[in-house]
Amino acid sequence: MTLTETPREQNSNILNYARELTELIKKGQLSHRASDAELLIKQLTDELDAHVDEENAYLLPFLFQHPNERIRETARRSKNKLNEIVPQIKRWSNAWRASQIENHPDAFFDETRQVFMRLKAHIDDENTRLFPLVELEK
Repeated sequence: MTLTETPREQNSNILNYARELTELIKKGQLSHRASDAELLIKQLTDELDAHVDEENAYLLPFLFQHPNERIRETARRSKNKLNEIVPQIKRWSNAWRASQIENHPDAFFDETRQVFMRLKAHIDDENTRLFPLVELEK
């Protein structure tokens, strides 16, 4: 198993939870499936927490010790971006419970869209720039 196998799988899971939540929004189902939306938020944030732990424990320490400065700098930038995104996602996930989602679906949609755009951009960056640095080493 490579250092990137688990983080790639976690990224995929995070995006799947985001897609499921987006489908609830698109289909106009928030009013009667707000509890499902809240569960998807919890699953997404739990997976993100596991992803951050995995990267901090294994992937980033490997990259921070790499002899190539460009690789170390890419790892630092990725960690900094993640450190910016995670608190935003935590605030979002703590703010939106089923009753808030049900009572304020437009506000939920707007905030969720912003969070997901940043999250997807970061995941795309990890998948296309960060992880290949490790995979090329093997």
